[in-house]
Parts: sequence; C-alpha cells; structure tokens
Amino acid sequence: MVIQSKTILDSIDFEISSGEIFGLLGPNGSGKSTTLSVIAGLVQPSRGQVEWSEPDGAQGLSVVFQTPSLDKRLTVSQNLELTCRLFGISKLSSQELILQQLQRSGLTEHSQKKVMELSGGLKRRVDLVRALLSQPKLLVLDEPTSGLDEASFRKFWEYLLSYKAERNLTVLLATHSPQESEHCDRLAIFSKAKIVEIASAKDLKKRLSNDVVQLKFQNEFEAQKAQKSLSEKLKISMIQLHSELFINTDNGAILIPQIVDALERQVLQEVSLKNASMSDVFFKITGEELSH
Repeated sequence: MVIQSKTILDSIDFEISSGEIFGLLGPNGSGKSTTLSVIAGLVQPSRGQVEWSEPDGAQGLSVVFQTPSLDKRLTVSQNLELTCRLFGISKLSSQELILQQLQRSGLTEHSQKKVMELSGGLKRRVDLVRALLSQPKLLVLDEPTSGLDEASFRKFWEYLLSYKAERNLTVLLATHSPQESEHCDRLAIFSKAKIVEIASAKDLKKRLSNDVVQLKFQNEFEAQKAQKSLSEKLKISMIQLHSELFINTDNGAILIPQIVDALERQVLQEVSLKNASMSDVFFKITGEELSH
C-alpha cells in the first residue's frame, strides 16, 4: 500500500508586531487554520518553530475557533463564570469583569438566556467575550464572522476594536472575507499552502486601479475570443476566470461603452462595474478566488 503525503504548510515565515491586527487571507484549504493551530500549540509541525518575544508568551494567548467554544445548555452568564473559574479569577472579580464586558459588548439583555437560544451573531460575540476575559496579549481568531449578517459583523468588530484600543491587544486573524481583511494592519496572502506576499491592505490595493469591469460570457471559449479581440482593439489587459473577464481601470464608466462596441459580435451576457476590493487584489496576485 502506498500512502501519499500532502504538504499542508510550505515553509511559511512571518512576524507579528505588538498591538497590530495581522491577517491571514486566503480561500478555504489554503493553510490558514493549520497555521493558527500550530501557533496555538494544537498541531506540531514537522519542522520549524514558533518563537515568542517573551518567555511566557504562549500563556498570554486566547483563541476564538470557527465553532463557538460555549456550552449551549448554560446561560451566557454561566458560560462566562465558568471561564473565569478556569482562569482562576476570583468570584468577586469575575462578577465585575463579566458585567463590564457584557455591557461593553451589548449583551447585557441576553445574559440569562441559554446559548442554544441565541442567534449565530450573538453566539460569536459571547465567544469573543469569553476569549477576552483572561485579558490575553494575543487573540487568535479563526474565521470569526463567517456566515454572519452585516449587522452582526459590525457589532462583533465594534466590540473587538474598542477592546483592542484600550488594551493594546495583538490580533492574529484567519479569514477569506474581503470585508474583514480591511480591518487588518497587514495581510499575509495565502495560496496553496504558501504565503505569497505580506503587505498592508493599503499597499496591496495600490496595485489596482479604482474600478473593476466584469464581463460575463456564455462559456469559456467565448471569453477567450473576447479577450483576444479586446487586447487587439483596445490594447487593454485583463484576467480570465472560466467564462468571465476582469479588467482593472481608472474609469470604468468610459471604458464600458468602448468594450460593448468592440464586442458587438461576441456573445456578451452581462457587464458590471464595481470598486476594486481586497477580493480583486487577491485574485490579481494569486489567480484564485477567495470564495472557493
């Protein structure tokens, strides 16, 4: 029997500065969660190591996993009280601490509800409160807002950023969300078990023009024909993904009529214009989509 080995992480290397939000941006299966597991001490790498600037650095770490680490049969307050007991926080101190963080996170009215009665957004916020009760120096977040609606997403980040500002918290975040990546000071772009680039979101966005024109065709063959035609007639470059073409430009409103005229005999199904996002940046750097 032949057992084939698979490389989950391929010689990744990065440093995180105190007080920054460092993001691991990439699609599912790119190695982000494994990286967090190695840093949290849950997975032992075959080679390499995690180094801390302080001898007891790992003791100041707290983790929010993809699935909330809460007992769904207990109330919100009971879950937080249990967490305080596990960290050796006195009953008097824990009561004050829990009340303070429930109020700060907007969860006071839900404190006596069982976790099983809460929405997904509320569960994620409770789990964040739980992780912060130990007052960690480094908070590790694994896809913390995946599946949340816009309001829940906003409240989660409002609470986290408020806490971070007060405590100078360092955050390590794994995400495939372009919107979430905008909160990061720096980003490590993950693709196929490797880090292909590390830079600030601002610097990464400078590589793109202001607009992205997206063209949809009936099939991949028609997209290839259109790409050749546009390259010859308009002298513009683009990226093809299956039956779609993506064009970065400084003025999409002017370019779109020119494209339509140039492709009058092509099978063009749809044209759309949007502002460039981190999803477009990722696509340009890796040739991959964040959502796959």
